[in-house]
Amino acid sequence: MQLLAGRLPVFGTWVSVQPATEFWHTDPLFHAVWPQVPSRQIDYRPGNATGDVRIVWELNRLQHLFALAMIAHHEPAQRQMAVNRLEADLQAWHVANPPGIGVNYLSAMEEALRLISLFHAYDLIRPWASSETRTIVAAIAAQHAPDIQRRLSLYSSAGNHTIAEATGLLYAGLLLPEYPGAARWRETG
Repeated sequence: MQLLAGRLPVFGTWVSVQPATEFWHTDPLFHAVWPQVPSRQIDYRPGNATGDVRIVWELNRLQHLFALAMIAHHEPAQRQMAVNRLEADLQAWHVANPPGIGVNYLSAMEEALRLISLFHAYDLIRPWASSETRTIVAAIAAQHAPDIQRRLSLYSSAGNHTIAEATGLLYAGLLLPEYPGAARWRETG
């Protein structure tokens, strides 16, 4: 199975997860590398010098973590391998993406979609997840949720952006009730 071997699908192409930080900032189809600078300094609009930001965002939504969690949940013989792969990919993403740095913090909707994937995956592997994984999930959520709340799409991108952002806030507020701000995330969501 490709996911267990560290390969994940991006727009129909299977790409191998790489240990280098640059992997999570590289367009897997055209190999353009997005700068690892404060996200507000990155030009991502059409016509920029790097390419189509949506391709690298697809990779960074971390949707493959949910597929790995499904394997762990439903296939006991492959459980440990699936959990190990999920935890390795999550840790690599977390290390490669310090808060506010790089292309993966440009869009509140992208942060929300990442939270949804992350929480669904974590919920399925919770019995087998390491304490380090719980810490990483909580750290990502605690950083993403306030950022989403500050940048809700209420005007020009209202619609799918707003729905994704509200759902991400709702997940964070319900699944991390012990965090300061969780009640506000739930209410806003």
